[in-house]
Amino acid sequence: MQKENGHKFNQHKQKVKLPQPVTHALANNVQTQTGLGQILDASRNNTLKKLLRATAYVLRFARKSKEKDGTPLPAEENRHAEELWIKSIQLNSFQEEIQYLRCYTDTTMPILVQQFNLYLDEDILRCKGRVQHSTLAQESNTPILLLTHHHVVELIISDSHERTKHS
Repeated sequence: MQKENGHKFNQHKQKVKLPQPVTHALANNVQTQTGLGQILDASRNNTLKKLLRATAYVLRFARKSKEKDGTPLPAEENRHAEELWIKSIQLNSFQEEIQYLRCYTDTTMPILVQQFNLYLDEDILRCKGRVQHSTLAQESNTPILLLTHHHVVELIISDSHERTKHS
């Protein structure tokens, strides 16, 4: 290429139009998660059982367990994994309500605390209501408050349907 009077020409003396410089920008618009969502991607599991087993193995690894790989997970470890997922979902979804219930500040009571008569049971948000005086188990009397559109919640629901044969 030859250059004359600020223009570029090819070997046949034809004027060459150079492409304009292109500027690329990358926008990072990712929501940050706290809790287990930072460690495990729940959407990579299609059943609650697989998600809870993966979580329990990660927790076991974190505790630097001396057990060999392939040992079966006790039900207690699966239950602990499920509780951690519930707490993580609630922390990300109901921060204002949890903060209010932990501190009972002089601020106005969040609407969900009023509507569902929420309380904290071992850092898990539960709802009180007329059913709480029945003879059912506590999990039935005081249900856990969960976000409707969350992958883990969908796994919990489908697992419950499968176990009760409502699929």
